[in-house]
Amino acid sequence: FKEALRMYPPVSSSTMRHLAEPISICGGKYTFPVGCSPMPFVGPLHHDSRNFPDPKIFDPQRFMAPNSGVMTPFALGPRN
Repeated sequence: FKEALRMYPPVSSSTMRHLAEPISICGGKYTFPVGCSPMPFVGPLHHDSRNFPDPKIFDPQRFMAPNSGVMTPFALGPRN
């Protein structure tokens, strides 16, 4: 189930957050100021080989090991 959600997420973005303090990503390459509302897109995250080896391959065994990767759907809470 998790592998199907990784490959074909039902939504293209995750929740939007309103920043109360500035944040930098990519080693300081990008900085978001206070008041900004970033909204990350999960599709590119789940199809990036830096996060998942062979990201274009459907592999249901991918999530069998503990701590097996960054996964947005059901990442936290009782459903996980």
